[in-house]
Amino acid sequence: MIDFAEIKERITLQEAARWLGFTPQSGFIDCPFHQEKTPSLKLYENRFHCFGCGTSGDVLDFAAQVLGISTVEAAQKLMAAFFA
Repeated sequence: MIDFAEIKERITLQEAARWLGFTPQSGFIDCPFHQEKTPSLKLYENRFHCFGCGTSGDVLDFAAQVLGISTVEAAQKLMAAFFA
């Protein structure tokens, strides 16, 4: 059984972003959801928000959207990477 709340509590967006290959600079990354020249996606501890395209969500939403998979699949991948 997947404990979505535990994943959200234990994995920060900065950790997930690094795992996904991003390098946050002062909490910002280039938004993977639209083309841009200046990083506009802000990674907060529990949420993300892009000031360019408006996309936002939590760590599960971010991983699912970046990987192009469902939230359940993203949860499974995050658990395998961080809870092992």
